[in-house]
Amino acid sequence: MRWEFQQLTAVQLAAAIAPQVPLGSQHAIMQANGGTVRARWDGIDPSATVGLELQDGGDWLQVDALILSKARFISGGGAPTLDMHFLITEP
Repeated sequence: MRWEFQQLTAVQLAAAIAPQVPLGSQHAIMQANGGTVRARWDGIDPSATVGLELQDGGDWLQVDALILSKARFISGGGAPTLDMHFLITEP
């Protein structure tokens, strides 16, 4: 097993974006920093007011990698980054 880090920046989060889920990922933990991030898990783009709100510096959110394959994120306010660590199992 190993962890892989990915960060979505404020510039990337200005429009709805999907994370690049690494091959072999089992789950991810994530946290918003510097502002809020909105998320949807159904493949539909969130907006600055619609979607699950990840608070600036809030608790880590753990998400199954299968759910992340349809996740979309956008800035909800401020200049956020979304920090994600993916747990990857290798054969």
